[in-house]
Amino acid sequence: MKKILLMWVFVSIILVGLLTFFGINLKNKNQAYYELENKIKDSAINYYKEYPDKIFGKEHLIIDKELINQNFLNELKFKNEVCTGYVIIKKNCNYKPYIKCDKYTTKDYNKIDLGAA
Repeated sequence: MKKILLMWVFVSIILVGLLTFFGINLKNKNQAYYELENKIKDSAINYYKEYPDKIFGKEHLIIDKELINQNFLNELKFKNEVCTGYVIIKKNCNYKPYIKCDKYTTKDYNKIDLGAA
């Protein structure tokens, strides 16, 4: 009975270790994309500080092209990947960035129809 308990403890420790290892590796792999999300979010924050009257309704969407055209964002690029993105801004100053690159897409990116934006 002790052998079975020791085996389960050992297996549990190995599983926790492996899951932690893979979680840390995934976070490190996606770190550059998280920085791009923050880059477009910061650009949107600066844009709406200068143009607060542009937020109307409960929430507003601004796409990367508008931020680039207004010189709040230079580019949305990681290595050779050119990404697209947008930020949803709510009246309570909650900014949620979304990006789409070749190898990474923010969760729920496709919930918004950018063709209508």
